[in-house]
Amino acid sequence: MGRSIVRFRMALTMALLALGALLALIIPTFSSAGKGAAPVNLTPRPPSLPGAGIGPVCFLGEQGPVCVERAGPDAPITPEALLSSLLAGPTADERARGLRSAIPAGTTLEDVQVFSTTFTVRLVLPAEALAGLDTMAVEEIVTQIAATLEMLGWRDLRVEALDPTTREFRSLADFFPPLPAPRKETLLDEEEHPSPRRGGVQGALTGKTVYVSAGHGWQWNGYAWRTQRPPYPNPPYIGPIIEDHNNAEAVNQYLLQYLQNAGAMVWPARERDMNTISIVVDDDDPTTDTGYVETGVWTTTVGAGYQDSDYRWTETVTGTPAATATWTATLPADGRYAVYVWYRSGTNRAPDAHYTVHHAGGETTVMVDQQHHGITWHYIGDYGFRGGEKAQVVLTNQSVVTGAVVVADAVRFGGGDFDDLTGIETEAPYPPDKPWWEVAAYYYVQRMGMTAPYGDVTARPIYARWEHAGTGDDAVYISWHTNGYNGYQWIASGTTSFIHSGESKPVTEGSAELREAVHDELMHDIRAGWDAGWVDRGERSMNLGELRELWDDDPEARMPGALIEVAYHDHPDDTDALKEPRFNQLAARAIYQGIVKY
Repeated sequence: MGRSIVRFRMALTMALLALGALLALIIPTFSSAGKGAAPVNLTPRPPSLPGAGIGPVCFLGEQGPVCVERAGPDAPITPEALLSSLLAGPTADERARGLRSAIPAGTTLEDVQVFSTTFTVRLVLPAEALAGLDTMAVEEIVTQIAATLEMLGWRDLRVEALDPTTREFRSLADFFPPLPAPRKETLLDEEEHPSPRRGGVQGALTGKTVYVSAGHGWQWNGYAWRTQRPPYPNPPYIGPIIEDHNNAEAVNQYLLQYLQNAGAMVWPARERDMNTISIVVDDDDPTTDTGYVETGVWTTTVGAGYQDSDYRWTETVTGTPAATATWTATLPADGRYAVYVWYRSGTNRAPDAHYTVHHAGGETTVMVDQQHHGITWHYIGDYGFRGGEKAQVVLTNQSVVTGAVVVADAVRFGGGDFDDLTGIETEAPYPPDKPWWEVAAYYYVQRMGMTAPYGDVTARPIYARWEHAGTGDDAVYISWHTNGYNGYQWIASGTTSFIHSGESKPVTEGSAELREAVHDELMHDIRAGWDAGWVDRGERSMNLGELRELWDDDPEARMPGALIEVAYHDHPDDTDALKEPRFNQLAARAIYQGIVKY
């Protein structure tokens, strides 16, 4: 079994340490994804704790959170004292070490309202700072406050600011313009519904759709490509991990497989294929050896296909197919490659386009409903191919219906490297030349056909809404993260789960139930199969962009969503677990089982 020897070191003086049993309730935590977390507490706590000093306040470093201790008088630790210290900002020495605060200078604390474990923080921001708020600033402000108040045991956190016009307090997210609700050009008509999917795996999630976020990835920070989290834990820990990569590995290698094997249609917000080779074959590449060839009668539609090129279409027939389209590539190396198809969806399309993949193990036919989930790279499976040999995908016009349209456009083999900025909106002057599976969602969703989003955090839920809108799918959203405190620590460990707090935008229906089902299953399985003492840090709500932006005014575009902080990547024992394939498989299976139970 994995190790989890949780050792607590709180530099709050001997008086606080003497509280013994209370110590487990006041462990500070900080989320690497911009979220706070807390241990389970079934009874309400007062808005203060006896003790000496002010406690930890949490600032931001270049690649994540850093929490530092603040000394103070021998007096009760209150939210007002903690926040006043936070609002004072980092010291000159801390600034010299690269620490900063996202809370604008000149911000004052109006009050903190505490009802049971719901904390409402009310701030007064300078007018200029209030007008300049954006999604990232709000995310960071809420993050710092959540982490700083963590020792007081909040379960639901709300952060508000004074509106200078109305003199009322409003959610911070109300002070920047609403983000656009992206829509694909071609959607189902209101009176139509998607046809049942044919073929593929049948299981507990057949007919369900799951959108999965694997958190951070390579991103341009203004002067270089950086992972959003550095290797953690810091020395003296040997063999640290990078959250951006470790989460994606767990999601791609385990969680997506469980969901797909249960019959779900799965749409990750980052590249799923870890193969660094990628070849695209378009219908504009007609050749006889590699490229695109046809049989039968096809018609060209100009300028509406992949990368604004043309696409080809023909009408469907029942029985023997009368037309085929074949995409052929010669892959340079043996391996497993994800295969994707690109088509323009529409209400007159075939509900069962027949794609046959010719691979090293034979051939596999996949049915794709071309009425929706088009104008993007639509995944049709992973297959083994031999290097130097032809890999083929064949589309026919065979269908259960006659006279529908089947579209032939482009096929992609493999995930590839992000080594070309063509079609990607970014301030970066050059690409990172990194595997696409390591890259942040902000760039990946553009590769998938969506216009450039506002930022990486909100790119993930906005992409899910973009892909989901108009499909009629029964869908949920799950985000996999790991937590962090300050780079190397023995203070905080364990698992937390989040939904949106309901500030600025409502909570999407079903989110609380989804969070509960996944959290309960995850805690049960980790304790049963890995460590009986694994820390349950509770189910929380907070105003996080990744969850807030799941809301859409169109009921057909929004979906339930939860964000899971599986473990702490800067706690040595948790990191040891995160490095173990068996732990990641166990966690992925538990999350999948929680989704099934929901």
